[in-house]
This record gives sequence, C-alpha cells and structure tokens, in this order.
Amino acid sequence: MDVQAIARRVEEDLAAAEEELHAAQEKVVETQRRVNELHALRDSFALAVERYGDTAPADTEATESAKVGRTQRAARPPRERVKRPRRSTSPEPAPGPEGEQSLADACLAALVSFRRVATTNEVRDKLAESGRPVPVERVRSSLGYLERRAGKIKRVGRAVWEPQG
Repeated sequence: MDVQAIARRVEEDLAAAEEELHAAQEKVVETQRRVNELHALRDSFALAVERYGDTAPADTEATESAKVGRTQRAARPPRERVKRPRRSTSPEPAPGPEGEQSLADACLAALVSFRRVATTNEVRDKLAESGRPVPVERVRSSLGYLERRAGKIKRVGRAVWEPQG
C-alpha cells in the first residue's frame, strides 16, 4: 500500500469521524433542551397542583348548581367598583418575614455569586443549596422583577441572566 493512499484514507476517516462528532453534539444540545423543557413542565405542574389542587367538579350536581349561581349573578345589578390600593412603584423589594432576605435579594445574591451569566435553574439550584428551596416560577418572577423594576440585572438570552455593572 502506498503512503498517499494511506494518507487519503486517514483524511476520509477523519472527515467521517468529525461529521459523527458534530451530529452527536447537535443531538446532545437538542436532548438538553428537551430535558430543560420537561423540568420546567414538571415544576409548573407541581406548582399548579400545589396552588389549585383538584378543582374539577366531582359530580354533575355541583356543575348544575354552579350554572344556576352564574345565571343568578347575571340577573343582579352591577356593583360599584371598589378601588384597590395601588401597587408600590418602589424599585426596592419588600423585606421578607422576620428580617429574612427577600427572594429578589436572594436571587440577586445567588446570581452575583456565579461571577458569570447564569440560568434561572442555576439560580434556583443555588438558592436550594443555601437552604431556600423555591419553585422555579417564583425565581423566574423575581429575576424578571430585578430586570424590569429594579434594573439590577439584565437578560442576555432565554432564561439567562447577568448582574448589571
């Protein structure tokens, strides 16, 4: 066998191996995205069950009584609107119970501790490690608050955050 033929065969094998590697990397990225989606779905479902429980009517009698109640309410004259107190527009979050750090402040501290950009799930995991397990929806909401109202962080991608400054 001649040296050029061997070199040509090595180049072909190398090109095939690089293609396989690239395909495998794409599959890993796609699989990780799917895993992240399923984690978010599981967390959302768990929060919904925790918050609302089983609210489906157990029998048709309950459904019928609900329909009657709706028609009776529709026949009533409209009530006066009650003015609710306005939400605070302060950029500072309210303190937590008994002097505990607010969730927004805890999220900011966790994000800063990474010293790099971090995902919502990473911030949630850091809070859990520090003894404050919080559903991902609350972490996402707090990070959104820190971005929109407080201006202390910025979003650099989907569910990816970094501290300002």
